[in-house]
Amino acid sequence: MTSRSRSSGYAAHGYGYETSGTRIRNVSPRPYWCEPSPSGGGADLLRRTDLASGQIRIPIAHKAAFPAERQQLVVVLRGETVTCGWNPQLGPDKQRSGLLRPPGEVLRRLVSADERLTITTSGGHVALQ
Repeated sequence: MTSRSRSSGYAAHGYGYETSGTRIRNVSPRPYWCEPSPSGGGADLLRRTDLASGQIRIPIAHKAAFPAERQQLVVVLRGETVTCGWNPQLGPDKQRSGLLRPPGEVLRRLVSADERLTITTSGGHVALQ
């Protein structure tokens, strides 16, 4: 039997989850780490460790804009067209945030730590602003 419940900490923000035995599944309309944006979805907050590793985390909810397999991908990052490595991280146990890896020097020049990028798609092209 599946029951829907909300913990008090999450209920105030409209987040919920379903429990079934020992399994918990997020049924939120959006993941907690994304900020809604009228022009598109949001990437995870770019942490200093991500910046040092040269990667941008793409939340599960926004991975549909990206290919399902690991590959080199051309994206527009803050108005500049760059070729990035893409890893959707489709693990055997559960999905994780995808990893977009633009060239390190480009990433450090265009993005700062503690920023959140907005993901938009148009005509099959992905842009992060």
